[in-house]
Amino acid sequence: MKMAAGMKLLLGAAALLLLLQGGDSIPGGISPADMNSEEVQKAARYAVDHFNRGSNDIYLSKMRRLISAKQQVVAGMMYRLKMELGTTTCRKSMASNVNLNTCNFHPGLRYAKRIICKFQIWDRPWLSQLEVVKKNCTIL
Repeated sequence: MKMAAGMKLLLGAAALLLLLQGGDSIPGGISPADMNSEEVQKAARYAVDHFNRGSNDIYLSKMRRLISAKQQVVAGMMYRLKMELGTTTCRKSMASNVNLNTCNFHPGLRYAKRIICKFQIWDRPWLSQLEVVKKNCTIL
């Protein structure tokens, strides 16, 4: 019985040592993501598209800025994005024919909305699938 307790202590110490030597990230933990990486930008575009499809606004919204990006290794990658969206002058009725990059932000106070959204996007590249797991938006 003493041997089992000693072995558990030794294994626990070894695991702690491996974690400390492994750097700042903990497997499965949330860590900062490169906001300029193609993967993060792809997740951000998907989040904006998801927002526009679920919105009952007559105008499309687009990202004003990416405020923060975090990532977590799961069965794939979970991106936690915080971004500011703005209302554009492009109507949703034109959505299938419009490139959001060519849409200007709406200048009129009546329609110009600023929205802060937090998204959790699950990326499973082997399935070529992105999924919005969580969305929380606040209109300013």
